[in-house]
Parts: sequence; C-alpha cells; structure tokens
Amino acid sequence: MSEFALLSEPIRRYINDKRWESFRPIQSAAIKRIMSTEDNYILVSRTASGKTEAAFLPILSKVNFKEPGVQVLYISP
Repeated sequence: MSEFALLSEPIRRYINDKRWESFRPIQSAAIKRIMSTEDNYILVSRTASGKTEAAFLPILSKVNFKEPGVQVLYISP
C-alpha cells in the first residue's frame, strides 16, 4: 500500500490541493512507520528535508479530533 493511501481523506485532499507530486524520503518512511504502530518516534533529518510534514501528516491522520484533551505534542527547536 502506498504512503498516500495510508493517510486520512482530509490529509489526502490537502496534498492533492497543494499539488504535491511525491513525498520526500523522510516523509515516506515516517508515514509508513507511524501509521503502522502506536509507538513513539523521534524524526531526525537535515534542515529543509520535510520533517514537519513527515510528523504531522500521519499524526493528523490518526487523531480523532472529536475526543477531548491534548491529542498531539510536537516539539521543535
């Protein structure tokens, strides 16, 4: 299954609207890993490699925004 297909419909629409042609390597790896488990991860990659999207695309696909409370914690320098 492609990384794109693993993401939620709203996220796939966003990607299509932005006309992204492909994912960067860190994004592909993170989407596959994050969507397949409940484990926590630290993403490490060079500057401007797509880390923010690599974290948020799959995380936002997994979050149920109808549940109360904090759902996502993202720490960035």
